[in-house]
This record gives sequence, C-alpha cells and structure tokens, in this order.
Amino acid sequence: MADSTADAPPTSAEILATTHPACTRCGYDLHGLTPDAKCPECATQVAYSLAYPTKVESDSERLKSSHPPCLRCGYDLHGLTPDADCPECGAPVQRSLRGNLLRFSAPEYLRSLSTGLLLILVAVVSQVAITIINTIGMMVLLLAFQNPVAVGVLENIIAICYFGIIIMSFIGWWMFSTPDPAIVGQDQGDSPRKILRITIVAALILTLISTVAELFFITALNLMWLGFVAGGLILVAWLVQFFASLLYVQWIAKRVPSQKIRQRAEIYMWLLPLICVVGLCVIFIGPIIAMVMYFVLLYQLYGMIRDIHLKQAEDESIMPDDQAQFA
Repeated sequence: MADSTADAPPTSAEILATTHPACTRCGYDLHGLTPDAKCPECATQVAYSLAYPTKVESDSERLKSSHPPCLRCGYDLHGLTPDADCPECGAPVQRSLRGNLLRFSAPEYLRSLSTGLLLILVAVVSQVAITIINTIGMMVLLLAFQNPVAVGVLENIIAICYFGIIIMSFIGWWMFSTPDPAIVGQDQGDSPRKILRITIVAALILTLISTVAELFFITALNLMWLGFVAGGLILVAWLVQFFASLLYVQWIAKRVPSQKIRQRAEIYMWLLPLICVVGLCVIFIGPIIAMVMYFVLLYQLYGMIRDIHLKQAEDESIMPDDQAQFA
C-alpha cells in the first residue's frame, strides 16, 4: 500500500520554514515565523497571508531573483545554490537565507546588541544616581555648612563623573547601532541608525567641551559663553538622538519580533516629550517619569535580545563542531 502522506501538501509551518512567503499586506518576508504569529511590519496575521499568498519563493528562486548577503561576511550570494557554501568565508548559503529575524543573525551581532543595551541601561541608572547625589550634596553644603568652596569642588567631581557616564553611553549606543552585514531585504534601518551615530558622536564632543569649560574656564568671563553654547548644542543633539533611537528601536523590534515594543516606541515618540514638558511645568517630575518609561522600554528590549542570544548559544552547544561554527 502506498504511503498516503507522500503526496500530502506542506503544512503552514513547513512553508514558513522552507520558503519565503511575503506578507499579503506589506510584502514583509515571513520566513521563520509561526502560522499563529503576526507580521512584524504591519501586524497582519501570518495565517491570512498564507491563505491568500501574493509571493512565495523557494531558496533556489530567491538566490536567482535577488541578492541575499552572506550572514557572516556580507558576500553577495546571488546565483549560488542553497546547498553551496559562501566563496568568501565558507558559511553555508542555506544559513544566510533564513530571513531578517534576530534569531537567525550572527552571534557576534547579537552580542553587540545586548552588550550595547546593557551599557546604555547602566549609564541611565548612573545618570539618575549622579543627579540625586548632586542635588542632595548641593543642598547640604549650601544650607547646612554654607561652604561655597566645597560646592565648587563637588561641581567639578560631578562634571567628571557625568562625562564618564557619557562615554559609557556612547560606547553602548555605538555597539547597539552596529550595522548587520547580513540583513536581508531593503529595510536596513540605516537612516535612524546613521543619525543616531552622528548625534552620539556630537554629544560626546560637546560634553567634552562643556566639561573642560566648566573645569578650567569658569572664572574667565570671556570664555564662559563656551560652556553655555556647548550645553545648548548638547540638548539639541540629545533631542535628535532621542527620536532617532526610538525609530531604531522600532526597526529592531520588528526583528525580535515584538509588535508590543514597536508600538510602544512609536507612541513614546510624542508621549515622552509631552510628559517632560507638562510634568516640568506642573509638578517638576515629568522628565524623571519620562526617563523611567524610556528605561523600561529599553530594558524589555534588552531582555528579549538577551534571551534570543542565550537560546542561540544553547542551540549551538548541542550542534556538531563543523555546523556550530556557522550557526
């Protein structure tokens, strides 16, 4: 008796695992998702796109019709076969056809994302702590001891500590905004990522100028304007960085995928500035509330990326050595 399952059509899960169906609504590559998931780009049900497909490509067709890059080195794999290896680094071509989801990214890239986010979170906590210490210290020295000299010393110490925090934040954002050499598709998040990198470099340089002005030129009245100008430009750079970072978070959230993080980042682009302005005018704690909400958003994203990285490392640990090096 013939095997009745031999000619059975592939299941939805098999289609998503072996081909690259496009979302019916926006064209997003659904490869690697589950039938009960939603499109990371537009939230359309994956099952709906499978029921009314607009485009489904096999790995062989994808290699002929597009130019997918190698996961490891970015080499153009166009024209190769799914069972081949990358001519540049030897990574299996099949591994580089799995789509844009983070769980298919190289371990080095995931490590850069998670480590960068961790440094950013530590920098935010440190900045809040330094602000509290500075406020309490100023009140004690001025009101209790009435010691202006000690106040000046404290200001210098705080300025140095703050610059150290800015360096930590710079390293964190630089690592978090590392480009993925193996991104598949046209949506590479390059615009917010590049703006983010420009603003963090500008903020670091301006903070250095402001710190030097405060430490060495504060008594020279003709040079005091340097610190004020740098402070104003730092504020502008921070605002641009804030909006660019939320746009970049939305792009990363699509690759987790997390519709919740993406939607929250989109809302926070107008909600957090509103909380800052209204809270500052009414009860003076608006900026603190906004910073806490921003911190929680990044912390949740960090947890998701860390879990993906750990799961990938766990999967690699049970693979044969010749496969694990390219996982």
